Amino acid sequence: MKKVVFPLLLMFSLLFANVSKANVILTLDTPAQDAALGDLVAVSLMIDGLGDGVPLSLSSFDVNIAFDSSSLSFAGYNLFGGLGNLDFFEAFDTSFGDLGGGLVNISEISFLSNVDLWSFQPGSFALAELFFTVDAVPSASNVSIDGAVLFDVNGDLINITGVNNTSITAVPNPAMSMLMGLGLLVLLTRKKMGH
Repeated sequence: MKKVVFPLLLMFSLLFANVSKANVILTLDTPAQDAALGDLVAVSLMIDGLGDGVPLSLSSFDVNIAFDSSSLSFAGYNLFGGLGNLDFFEAFDTSFGDLGGGLVNISEISFLSNVDLWSFQPGSFALAELFFTVDAVPSASNVSIDGAVLFDVNGDLINITGVNNTSITAVPNPAMSMLMGLGLLVLLTRKKMGH
């Protein structure tokens, strides 16, 4: 049921909204470090190409993010203050979170005016941070934007001209590698002694 919401929202939005002239890029960004089994890895959802203190501002977003559920599990998310303060009812978290099957939905809507949003939205900022737990090593798991809808305060669609995805590389930690190597050495030594 939840997987149907995004396409229906997109279809409804396209029927009644104009497309703004902005050209924004969405980026998934993760630190360039290798992760070990059980590590929690943060992935930032970034937007670039807004007005930087002048029109155009982002008023709402709805983004689906796909990940490899055979090597990662979704552990949660945080929304940042780019659309207003969630605690003071300036913005509302409308995310579905984990949709299952390696898909996460992150969405937010702002109740602020254009002038309010222009005053604190830079041209590039983080919308959210997602957290994944590494469940399998070694692995290289893609984390990618599976669909996105962005709106300005007037309800016009914001044109997305580019998407930059990321991957999480998971490797055995050094202690685990040493234990595996020691185990192989013991097996080889026993095999030689047995013959």
